[in-house]
Amino acid sequence: MKYRREPFLAKDLVSLSLEDAIFRRHLAGSFLVPVPLYQARYRERGYNQAEFLAMEFAQQI
Repeated sequence: MKYRREPFLAKDLVSLSLEDAIFRRHLAGSFLVPVPLYQARYRERGYNQAEFLAMEFAQQI
């Protein structure tokens, strides 16, 4: 996702993560906050992968 410029993988990655009971247990009571990305990196990639993941988690939880 990060290096191959494939932000669309966020949905599948989150779905797979949420299928794991141990992962879900660690997630309980947690806050998901995307890490800000340097502007130069954002301009280079055109997206923030942490933001995509956080938004997808918010939709699926």
